[in-house]
Amino acid sequence: MHQHHARSGRRGSHRGIGASALTGIGSALKLGSVLAGNAQAATLGGGSVAGKVLSHPYRHGVVQTLQTNLPGLAGLNNLQYGGGTAGVGVTTGAPRVYLVFWGSQWGTAGADAYRYTTLTGDSQASAARLQGFFKGLGTGSESWSGVMTQYCEGVSSGATSCPSGGSHVGYPAGGALAGVWLDPSAAAPAQATGNQIGTEAIKAAGHFTNTTATSNRNVQYVVLSPTGTHPDGFNTTGSQFCAWHDYTGDSSLTGGAPSSPYGPLA
Repeated sequence: MHQHHARSGRRGSHRGIGASALTGIGSALKLGSVLAGNAQAATLGGGSVAGKVLSHPYRHGVVQTLQTNLPGLAGLNNLQYGGGTAGVGVTTGAPRVYLVFWGSQWGTAGADAYRYTTLTGDSQASAARLQGFFKGLGTGSESWSGVMTQYCEGVSSGATSCPSGGSHVGYPAGGALAGVWLDPSAAAPAQATGNQIGTEAIKAAGHFTNTTATSNRNVQYVVLSPTGTHPDGFNTTGSQFCAWHDYTGDSSLTGGAPSSPYGPLA
């Protein structure tokens, strides 16, 4: 599951929880890695910047703060396979993404000329932008998504290359967008914990009838918090992160790991 925060004129946060594939997205609609399975973050060469961008107990991968610029790529090492999480490696089927607009603050749903879901509480039209983005992945012979297909599982922990016969990350052929859901049953919390965000992802899995570990194997749930909220402390003095990812089985999440009857969720 991932958390994205819609905020007018500001960089959004997007947090992911997942065992199979974990993604980070900001308001600029930058898609992060579609590989997960606890692949280790690349290390940065020299200086104190590395600690500022990489150090956090459960926001895995590169966690750039709002004030920190990433250093040049010259000092980066190759990405290492971390051995998987809870027995799950990387996404090996076509990645599928479900967008979950969490909370009554999003307003009521409608549709635009492209049949994308629109929301009366979405002043920045982020809902349609996200739908267009994910729907376009894996279409029109675009090669950007293919970058992830070089990564695999079934190799030893610490490996930096994949054999030709390995199980590689899948390509989102035909589009990654699998579904959109507005959950207006209650207002989204002002400062949701990781546990609450994960619980909403589990609720979304039930809504989309993905009720087995197999049906969730290559799925990612993107939980979007409305403007004016601070999920996991987003945009506060202690947590000025841009994006991070995790999975529902992580006990270090704020509030603890939520219990999922559908297996670990992304």
